[in-house]
Amino acid sequence: MLLRHRDATPATLAHRVAALRSLLRLAHEIGYLAANPGPLLRTRAVPRTIAARILEPDQVVELLAAARTPRDRLVVRVLYVGAVRVSELVGLDWEHVRFHDGAASATINGKGGRTREIALSAGTAAELERFGPEPRAGAIFRTRTGGRLSARDVRRIVIRAARAAGIPGNVSPHWLRHSLATHATARGAPVPMVAAHLGHASIATTSAYLHVRPRPELSQWIDL
Repeated sequence: MLLRHRDATPATLAHRVAALRSLLRLAHEIGYLAANPGPLLRTRAVPRTIAARILEPDQVVELLAAARTPRDRLVVRVLYVGAVRVSELVGLDWEHVRFHDGAASATINGKGGRTREIALSAGTAAELERFGPEPRAGAIFRTRTGGRLSARDVRRIVIRAARAAGIPGNVSPHWLRHSLATHATARGAPVPMVAAHLGHASIATTSAYLHVRPRPELSQWIDL
């Protein structure tokens, strides 16, 4: 059965049940079903695993230092600073980036056809300007033969850098997105701002990062 496939993770099962509930609710609303059995469907609670996929700030620096080439270093940097998904990174063209006043911004083509504007740091902007060929056109991140990097290429770059840096765990590009969101919220960045940067459709999704790390300022209220 689809909902009980042996290879499905608890998170996958939860998504499938949620989709089925939505379908049953719609069928009931349009009169196809006399009753909605959706609420009877139950799934096990999905444990939060975001905390296990967060790099410390110094690990991000080590990851950058361990990157083999300027291209690989910039891939890691944009994944973190831009908090972009792999698909968004490989789809990034020079035409999407604008340089201004020592910094840069980029138009990101995200999930569901949604676009968003993100700000890139001054350091990232400077590295981009040094990296870019003339004329700047087409894909930013390319293979040695000039083709656009694939998602697999990006994963290989991050895994290779993580191993070289001695960072434990199955580090993936998405860890950098999680890490930026966690570091930003821990430093007091407004959740709506972080949500817009990540391209989250709901602030509730971003709010999960508030609970990944303890908030240092609360320690003064704890005696033990």
